[in-house]
Formats: sequence, structure tokens, C-alpha cells
Amino acid sequence: MRRLSFTLVSIVSLIAGCAGGDSDTATGGTNEGGEAPTTGGAGGGTGGSPEGGAGGAPTGGGEGGTGGEGGMPVEGCAQDCAAIDVPECFVGVCNEETHACDIVPAGDGAPCEDGEYCTVDDVCMDGTCEAGGPRDCSGGGGTDACHTTGCDEDEDSCVDTPVVNGTPCTSADPCLSNTACFNGQCLGAPMDCSATPLDAPECQAAQCDPATGTCVIVPINDGVPCQYGDICESDKECVQGECLGTPIPDCTGCTESEPNETYLTANTGVGCASWAGGIAVVGDKDCFAIDVTVPGSRILAQTTDVGGAGCPSGLDSVIRLFNSAGQQLAEDDQGAPGSDGCSMFEPTNVGSTNLPVGTYYVCVEDWLNNSTTPPYLLLLSAAAPGCGNQIIETPEGCDGSNLGGQTCVSQGFGSGTLTCDGNCNFDTSQCAAPFCGDGLVNGTEDCDGAALGGATCLSEGFAGGSLACNASCGFNTAGCVAAGCGNAILEFGEDCDGGAGCNACGVFTCAAGEVPFSVSSADVPVGPLFAATDTSTLTVPTVGTIKSVGVQVNVTHTWNADLALTITPPASAGVLLTSDNGGSSDNYNNTVFSPTGTTNVTTGTGPFTGVYLPEGNLTSMYNTAANGTWTLTVTDIVSADGGTLNAWRVFGCIQP
Repeated sequence: MRRLSFTLVSIVSLIAGCAGGDSDTATGGTNEGGEAPTTGGAGGGTGGSPEGGAGGAPTGGGEGGTGGEGGMPVEGCAQDCAAIDVPECFVGVCNEETHACDIVPAGDGAPCEDGEYCTVDDVCMDGTCEAGGPRDCSGGGGTDACHTTGCDEDEDSCVDTPVVNGTPCTSADPCLSNTACFNGQCLGAPMDCSATPLDAPECQAAQCDPATGTCVIVPINDGVPCQYGDICESDKECVQGECLGTPIPDCTGCTESEPNETYLTANTGVGCASWAGGIAVVGDKDCFAIDVTVPGSRILAQTTDVGGAGCPSGLDSVIRLFNSAGQQLAEDDQGAPGSDGCSMFEPTNVGSTNLPVGTYYVCVEDWLNNSTTPPYLLLLSAAAPGCGNQIIETPEGCDGSNLGGQTCVSQGFGSGTLTCDGNCNFDTSQCAAPFCGDGLVNGTEDCDGAALGGATCLSEGFAGGSLACNASCGFNTAGCVAAGCGNAILEFGEDCDGGAGCNACGVFTCAAGEVPFSVSSADVPVGPLFAATDTSTLTVPTVGTIKSVGVQVNVTHTWNADLALTITPPASAGVLLTSDNGGSSDNYNNTVFSPTGTTNVTTGTGPFTGVYLPEGNLTSMYNTAANGTWTLTVTDIVSADGGTLNAWRVFGCIQP
């Protein structure tokens, strides 16, 4: 048994020693003469050498003493530091001095996860997980024009999000105009059909057809009295969009008789509801008398082509209305489009309405009065005042198609089509209440969608850029650029802004001994520039000779090709800056003319902005006197378009 016990103890000691690395050696204890045997030496400790200290020698009959434990490891850590649990952007590393694992920040750029779904490619920086780029959700494309696919952190997914308010869109409703996105909806103003010509304005209205998105004519006011239609019918009323009545038995037609070319020789005929005539001689006219017996009446006059060719391919007539003094009151060339009348006094023609009692004359002639006409029929009568006569009379708000210039907007609505009912009151059933997002600038709104009310970044005090409208119908100036040198926008007072040859917003660098100068004219604005020659002057006070020179102008003008600009210095001939350039384009926006220009103004297009080489040679002024009066001459050669010289200046370098 004693032998087996020793063997087991020896195995345990060996296993224990095998657990360690190198160790120091410990000295075993001793037992001097004790009766009980002592235990032999133990193996090395954990991490030490498998060999412990030697056991003590037996003395006095006892067994050897216990051996010393194994020493501490010399290098490394007992635990795998890479496998320990550490916070994000930290790692475990072995401390060679303490032989324990230390937790330290991971290297910058190491991948990590910041816990946010909408960021990807996160990296460690100084022990912190920094968000990478946004998650790409563009693959979805959005469900419609007013949405784009974006990332939703709460849902941990890519979802549809509204695009920027004011983004143009196409509505599924073709009867909406000026459509733009607002909070994810494609909104707009109802189509305005008020300008649609009507055959029978008393009995018809124009509204948008949702199937086609076009304005169509629909019947209204069935049973309401009307006056359009056949003059030889009485008791007329609206029936399915037509003005119909009972034929008048004694309504007869009359035939013109010559001479009747003036109101003094006009044909007269009591009971003549129509006149048959024709211009057989070039320059001839046919005039017919009509009596107004009720104050406030209107003259109904309309020509038709009896040959059937239609107007104006067959008959192309003009009718004019005169009073008893020969004064022209009204004129019409082409009557209501879509009707069979070649010429017709419409209800909105104030010259033929609200007439006092008296005799009036309607004269028919060929358009331009330089040809003959085929046979025509002139329908002629006087209509007394009252609802349905197309004349707005107290207390009427409207009458038929005559709305007195009123619209849905003027009636307090946002948009839509205003009509008149059979009682001569406004019908607002097709008007829409104003709201932010209807595409119209209403009330206190600055803008609405794409409708900016004519405002621009410039009108809002910026140098340029793109003005937009926000969700609250206020201006969004995020796309506007503030004024100042370096914004790449040429402003008045700057020679240039960016690009080759531009130094701190100047095109000239004055040589040693030269002094820079810049003088703006106080003799502005000048205008209107309208088929005339105008001048503006300034005075350069610095005495010396010109070494370099440029001219800057700001001109608001439609059709640039109408303009010519010439600059004349104090002591040399004038130089042509530009003439007949830019075609139908508009405006010279702070345009600089300089010998340093790389684009010739003759090849440019408007609006002209930037630095241009003028048509004439500005260097011809060099070495001439700078001080004195400079004159800018602006010539507008056509009366059709006009404008204003807003500002101009000269600048450059002077040798004192």
C-alpha cells in the first residue's frame, strides 16, 4: 500500500507540474526525527515548470518534507485575451508585465456597429463607433412622383418618404394645373376654363372634363330667359345649351339698298329683324339704323355667311356701331369663336351696352375694306335691360357670361371657375377654397408650390440662385446665393467673380505707379428705353492717363437685339460696346465689357452676364486723359420693346 500511495502522489505531482511553464526552484522542508512520515515534495504551480522544488531529505526515520511550489510564468497570459467580452471599439490585449489582459481602444478605422439601421460602414475612432454613410435606399424608387424611398430608423427599414415640397409633379387628375408635391401629395389648382369661347354664353358654361383634361362646354340655366339665338324668335329660354324660343310671325327680313355707306344715308326699316346685303364694290360699306326705346338697352348685331362657306373663309366682315352724332361706339371683327357669326357685338363689349334712348347705326364692311364680300345676313335688334341680357345692372352681380371681371379668387376662393346662375347671381359651386398647396398664391402666402408670385432670389436680397417654396407656403432661400466676392456670381461693382484671369473679383492688376479707379454713375435710372437715344454721364476725378479700362452695365430690356451701347471717354472717340446682339433674349445683367474678355459679345446670348469682349476696341482709350466726363449712349431702335438703364460704371488703372 505504501508503494501504491507513493506512485499516485507522484502522478498527481507530475500532472500539477505539467500545468505550468518554467519555474524557479523552491527548497523542500525537513522533518528531523518525527515518528510520522512527512509527505514528499509537490509539483510546480500553475504556469510554472512541471518540476517543483525537491522534497526534504528524511531524517530521524520520517519521510521527506514537502517540495516547494512552481514559480510564476516568465512571459504571456494564461487567458486568450482576444476571446474576452469587451465593449464596441475596444479589444483585449495581453499585458506582458502583469501577465493579465488589458482592455484598450481598437485601432481607428476598425469596423463596428453604431446601432443605427440607417447608417452603414461604421468605423471606430478613438474608442467610439462613428456612423458611416447613409444606407442606400434608392433601389425602391418611391411609389409616385411625390415620394422617394428613404430610411426609417424607427422601422429599421427603407420606406417611402415625401419629396421636397414644391417639386413639380403630374397629377392623376388632369383637371389640376400648376401641380406640385406637398407633403407627399400631388396638388394643384382646378383648371380655369373661364376663357373658353361659348356659342351661347347665357345657356352654356365651360368646365374641365376629367376624362380628357380639357375645357368643354356644358349646358346650364335650362328654363332661364335668354336673348341670344334667332332674332326672329320671342320668349326665348335656355334649352340644353341653346337659346330657343317661339317664332315671331311678322318677323321679316329686309334687303339693303344703295347708297347706304354712311350713318347719314343708312337704311331704315321698322320691324326689320335682319338685313340681307353684300359688298359688291371695293371700299363700299352698308349702314343700317336701329332705334333704342328703353334706357339701358344693348344692340344685338351679328353677321352670318349665307353662302355656307363659313367665316372667315367665305365672309370676312367687320361691324361698327355709331351714335346719332357719327361717333364710333363699338367694333368687332371676329365674333364669338365657334359661333356662325362672322362679326358680333359680344355682351362684354361695353360700347354696345347700356345705351340711352336714341337712334344708332350699324355699318358692315369687308375686313381691311380692300375687297368685296359674298352675300351676308345681318341680324339686328335692341334688347331691353334685365337679367339675361348680358348686362350687369343693379342689383345683379353678373349676367350670363358677363362676370364683370370677377373670378373665384376675387370672390374669396383659391381657384376654380366662376359662373353666373339664372338669377344673375354668382355661382361658386366650381370654386375651391384656398389652401397651401393649391398651386396659387393666396392670402398671406409668399408662394405656393411652383408659383412664386414673380419672386426670385434677387428680389429677396440675394445675388442669385434658385428660390423655392416650403411646406408652409413661405420662401425657401436655401438655394439662393448671398452677395459678395467669391460666390461665382457677377454683381454690380465687381469686374469678375471666379474663372481664369479674375483676381479678387478684378480683371485688372495695376502696375507699379498706377492707381485703380472705379466710378459709378449717379445719372440713373434712364428710361424708358423706347425707340429713342438716351445718354447718362459720370465724372472721373482722378487726373492721369488711362492704362486699362472696363465698363459695366445693368440694363433691363426685352429683345436685346434692339439695343446699342457706346461709351465715350473725356479725350478720345467713343467705342461701341454692343449693337444688335442677343436676338430675342432679355437684359444685360451687370455685364462687364473689357479687353480681357474671352467671349465676344457678338457671339453671346442673353441674358448677358459675365465678362465680354466688346465690339469696339477699348484699348484705343489707353494713354488718353481719364479725368472728366464719360458718357454712355443707349440707343433703342424698335418701339415694340422697351427697358431701363439701371446702373453703369467705368473702372481700371490710371497713371497719375
